[in-house]
Amino acid sequence: MSELSHTLIMGSSATGKSTTASVLKSRGLACIDADYDEGIAYWQNKKTGEEEAIPDDPPESWGAEHNWRWKIGVLAAHLAEADRPVYVCGTAGNGSEAYDLFKRIIVLSADKQTLEHRLATREHNNFGKLPHERDWALAEHDRVVAEARTRGHLIIDTSSSTPEEVADIIVNVS
Repeated sequence: MSELSHTLIMGSSATGKSTTASVLKSRGLACIDADYDEGIAYWQNKKTGEEEAIPDDPPESWGAEHNWRWKIGVLAAHLAEADRPVYVCGTAGNGSEAYDLFKRIIVLSADKQTLEHRLATREHNNFGKLPHERDWALAEHDRVVAEARTRGHLIIDTSSSTPEEVADIIVNVS
């Protein structure tokens, strides 16, 4: 690992990872939104192991047949090349394989009502608008938060915080 203190900011869908990434970037901090930046994340077919593009209107079975994963080597290379600490915002099914790349791991959380509202009204990402996607996202949130508690990660409740407040907390603990 690089001598720099990199921070992973993770959480389930609609907890504010991408919004937090935008705020951190606007402050001039080095930040990767692993869901959208740098070619890090991809969908993997569970049966074939192959990378696949998600269709515009994925079938209800898509989530059961695919995993959202990170290219750990690509992420590690970006961090190794960094000349300053990097904040990485994102969550992937194999994200725990990258934990050793980070000095600290922060998990964003929100209450169920807030998550449901954000999923229903989000504009940059349609995931979570369909009932089966929403149900999966809410279950995944519970799993991610439970794992974070078990591992002793810092959990930040974003339910009533502005993105700027969340970014302030992250920067101050990093």
